Amino acid sequence: MDTGQWLAHFRFTTPRDLAIAAPAEVIAERMLAAGFDRVVVSRAMHLLVTICRGFAQDAVIGARAGGHPQFEDLRAAFAAERRGYPALRRLVDARVDNNGVEQFTFDIDAFIAAIERLAPRPA
Repeated sequence: MDTGQWLAHFRFTTPRDLAIAAPAEVIAERMLAAGFDRVVVSRAMHLLVTICRGFAQDAVIGARAGGHPQFEDLRAAFAAERRGYPALRRLVDARVDNNGVEQFTFDIDAFIAAIERLAPRPA
């Protein structure tokens, strides 16, 4: 599914458009019920949307022929500059799939771990 130009933002122009927010409502409601304050929940929801939107954007771009152009551009820059950045070169050369389900699972697991760290402690 290619979302193209629509990927940059969500538009809420009619009440029907709010259907996309239903899962977010469940998460926010549960976090508030668990005792997280509104600032933490708001920031957590922003982070979660950013993770999901960023993943979707990279998945769409990476699914095109030749993969994500940013990685090839980085490889070309490393090839032109033969010295330095050994750790980054190894990572780029490993060609890890950062656009698949394993990456999204990692992203969500990291989000959950961070939120668990911020969870309100019983008095």
